[in-house]
Amino acid sequence: MQKDLINATDEFTTQIQDGCDVFVNLAGLSPEAAARHIHDDGIHILIDLLGYTTFSRPKIFVSGHAYLISGDV
Repeated sequence: MQKDLINATDEFTTQIQDGCDVFVNLAGLSPEAAARHIHDDGIHILIDLLGYTTFSRPKIFVSGHAYLISGDV
């Protein structure tokens, strides 16, 4: 099974986490499980910070579970 997303903890990730009330790492979940988690948490806005890079997960964004999806941040 290919891992589409790395579980990295670097300075950038730490800065993002520090600026959030809640941060959920979805790296260990399949795209389908991640989409369900997003839906179950009541997330309405998704922002893809990776774009079409090696570790991006566009399948999560096409699930339709969020109202506003931005891929060009």
